[in-house]
Amino acid sequence: MTVKLDGAGTVTGVVRDAATGAGVADVCPSPTWPAFDANAGPNSSCTYAGGQYQIRNLGPYQWKLAFPAFDGRHAWAWSGNAATRSSATPVQVTAGETTALDVALPATGTVSGTVTVPEGTCLRCVSITAVDPTTGDWAGVETSPAPTAPSR
Repeated sequence: MTVKLDGAGTVTGVVRDAATGAGVADVCPSPTWPAFDANAGPNSSCTYAGGQYQIRNLGPYQWKLAFPAFDGRHAWAWSGNAATRSSATPVQVTAGETTALDVALPATGTVSGTVTVPEGTCLRCVSITAVDPTTGDWAGVETSPAPTAPSR
């Protein structure tokens, strides 16, 4: 049996702070969906201070690329500086070529509320995960509720 594989291309660029233009560290680009933690996929690496990234070995198709930030200061984004995969701009990859794509990440926002657990349940053991309601993709870094001060 003969198997023919499509050639691969690369997407490279710089992830910048949308307000200052400075490079953003701790962003782990992905051609699939955002990872739950700051680990790069098999064909990319997380950014350092300069914000440079590279995603290698992508087939010659249109890709919606995720740019999850794990620095606690920047919101996650998708190609085209979109907030969700459903609104992302696909990036056309061509076999044997490098496609440039720079990304600008906005500052994070804040979600607040109250977590209520049954008596005797470990509040610090609760995980809070932001999820895109349309796609089910993770939309931010997982966190735990902040313990409240004891009542007096």
